[in-house]
Amino acid sequence: EAAADAPPPPAPAAPKTLEPSLVTLDAAGVAARVTAIGPGYESLAAAIQEQACDGAFLASLSADELDETFEDLGIGVRLQRRRIAFALGLRKD
Repeated sequence: EAAADAPPPPAPAAPKTLEPSLVTLDAAGVAARVTAIGPGYESLAAAIQEQACDGAFLASLSADELDETFEDLGIGVRLQRRRIAFALGLRKD
């Protein structure tokens, strides 16, 4: 009878909306994720899109290559490079 007094099991968690994998994103999709970081990232997203840096390309880079690529794109502030890498799921260190 003790089992009858047990609280009901918790309700199942709501399913999470999974974002598409980075490697499936074209440059516009990558740019959209960068823009979503917040104000001030629109121009950085535009640079990514203008240079056709898609998700598969960015995901293939080592941490050093990624940092250099972001610098080449004009993303000179290290914190911005780290925020972008984090938003894209690319923190490798």
